[in-house]
Amino acid sequence: MIVGRRARPGSLLLGGAVVATGLAGLLASCGGGGGVTGLKVSSVLLGPGGQVSTSAVPEGQSATLQVTVTNQTDRSVSGVAVRIALPNQFTYVDTTSAAENGDVVRTADVDPATRAAVPVWGAWELGPSVPGVPSQVVLTIVLRATGAPGHYSLAPRVFAAGTSSVLVGPTLAISVSPAAALQLSLRATPPTVPAGKTVLYQAVVTNTGAGPSGTTTLSVTLPENFIFLRTLSTGGNASSSGAVMPNQGTTVPNWSGFSIPGASGNRPGVLTVAFEARVMSFVPPGVYSSTAAVISGTGANPITITNSAALAPVTVP
Repeated sequence: MIVGRRARPGSLLLGGAVVATGLAGLLASCGGGGGVTGLKVSSVLLGPGGQVSTSAVPEGQSATLQVTVTNQTDRSVSGVAVRIALPNQFTYVDTTSAAENGDVVRTADVDPATRAAVPVWGAWELGPSVPGVPSQVVLTIVLRATGAPGHYSLAPRVFAAGTSSVLVGPTLAISVSPAAALQLSLRATPPTVPAGKTVLYQAVVTNTGAGPSGTTTLSVTLPENFIFLRTLSTGGNASSSGAVMPNQGTTVPNWSGFSIPGASGNRPGVLTVAFEARVMSFVPPGVYSSTAAVISGTGANPITITNSAALAPVTVP
């Protein structure tokens, strides 16, 4: 959602979606004159802390794009709008801000709907820039890398009222790097266990992303008065280097040191962990569920999955 802007009468924004007639009218007004002159448009990717980033966006993760339109002339330019045709591998998520610097007035609110393939923003009147105080609009946009790893590009386009041409900004290279996409499940057998007996659990972590999971830790929080006894097996195509297994008697067993490969063809990477727990003899009748979490330390972009819903319910009669 855009924040910090000035709403104007006749706004064209309704619940985050652009009114079709308003958008068509805005772009139609950008014609019938000379070219878009005196404006400059640039775009950069931002990393942590708002610093310019040249690194690739991990598959499935978000990227922050910043587009700046500046008036470099000594006259006002009205009806300024920005349009970006996104690569198919990226999805528009949100616009976190539309900052107005210098002599700028927003004359109509035109903003893209979530998941718009060709998001459009407008319209502004940019007054003349003065030394040290440029008249400019700075859009900060959130995209998500939803496509396959690879190298892509985009170039923002700027329109202005009374002009017949379009200002095309410099092409921005944007890459998607392979990354893990993890899912987690946990089940218990048998589903009904008398107090004092044991129950078998199986956790399954699947990686459907193109990249490996890195160093992965599985953690299970057992129900109160259930204690971990032993690891029965670890399987799948995951590898381990110095894997650490939990100690008997813990109520929060952890398995660490695994790496789950990325998907190959239609087959995901898989880590399975089977273990045994004891239901203490004094546990009263009831239904007892566990929670589980996976943490994959993939450099600056760790993946954390926590399933706090009822997992692997066990009935004690």
